[in-house]
Amino acid sequence: MTCIADAGMFTMFERTEAFLKEHPHVWDDSGFALEYGENPTGRLDIDAMRQFFGEGKHAQSRGGHMTYEVKVARATLLQISRTDGPGVLLDFLVEDLHNTSWRTVERSVLQELVGIYFSEMDSPVIFINHSVPSSGGYMIHKGPENSSVTNHSWDNFICMVDAKKVAYWVDVSDE
Repeated sequence: MTCIADAGMFTMFERTEAFLKEHPHVWDDSGFALEYGENPTGRLDIDAMRQFFGEGKHAQSRGGHMTYEVKVARATLLQISRTDGPGVLLDFLVEDLHNTSWRTVERSVLQELVGIYFSEMDSPVIFINHSVPSSGGYMIHKGPENSSVTNHSWDNFICMVDAKKVAYWVDVSDE
């Protein structure tokens, strides 16, 4: 697996980066940030993710107009299934674009992006920072179930851990 860095802001998967370069309308005014790096422990658990983040990691939004400090040490995180992960990420992206972008992006484009992103991980365990219904549909419940990983009142965070990598998406909504 090859990674590439873009302007020193973050490291991204090669195929995900290529897709985003082909579709700048998906991200150029959105608030999401994404990055991946080496799994520091090789384990598939929350401790590997927490060690990856340490005391905190700075993440810049893909559009370049927002910077977040991601701290997971105290956050309450929920592990979800691999089958639920793509639907949850898709809903996160739809919500982010609704809240931060003036553009409309076709759901099929976002589904393709999510599919590419998940294909670049090898059987990951997946963590999110708030609950979603287990029946599918993946509507995100705003409320006390959220455990912020940034210093914002609300954020969406999904982190995947496989034996070699830790990858995450985060976006902020201070509505």
